[in-house]
Amino acid sequence: MQIDYPSADFCRKVAAIASRNARCESQSVASNLGARATLMYNPPGLEVEAHYQDVARCRSANSTMAEGVQLATPCAAK
Repeated sequence: MQIDYPSADFCRKVAAIASRNARCESQSVASNLGARATLMYNPPGLEVEAHYQDVARCRSANSTMAEGVQLATPCAAK
């Protein structure tokens, strides 16, 4: 799974409060992943694109959302 955050600073803030396996990476692997969804972080009212191995993993990952995160656009194949 990869989430495209608007800045490295925002990524670090999310990683600091996320599960221990969340980390910021300098290189994208989105082109290797087969599904995507749009997540809304509120606050600050920010939409980000998330990439997943496949639609099933996307749905599983988004079946329970962290506080302040909503599924803005459902899982779909790329």
